[in-house]
Amino acid sequence: LASSFVLGGIASFYAVTKYKSLALIFNAAFLFCIAASAIAFTSYQQRISLWRAASGDWKWSGDGPPSEEYLYDLFHRHDADRSGFLNEDEFKSVLREAGIIESDVGMGAIFRSIAINGAGGVGVDELIALVAFGYYEGCSI
Repeated sequence: LASSFVLGGIASFYAVTKYKSLALIFNAAFLFCIAASAIAFTSYQQRISLWRAASGDWKWSGDGPPSEEYLYDLFHRHDADRSGFLNEDEFKSVLREAGIIESDVGMGAIFRSIAINGAGGVGVDELIALVAFGYYEGCSI
């Protein structure tokens, strides 16, 4: 992002000195491109929609542990069959959206190690305990 502004400043200076009548249009278009790039990057990085990235409508940016409310909402968005438990694929997508990136093999091993409740899935309390323990106790998932 910083390099975009440096290059943009140089290009803007050149545009102002060479094409004075089009400088405002050029600068507006250039800043729009930077904003669109930042929104697209945020959408990709946070795994949220472009609208949510543009409006800033998400609760956790990855700088600290996700809140219980965020994890609760995330759980219910991914519990496709509304069983109250996440299957392995749903569990993997929840962890990815929460910013916990692990290989499929690693996430499968984590899923099998905590899905011991007999229901064949991970409940919301187990998910919250896993992520909170992983952050506060220094356990890297």
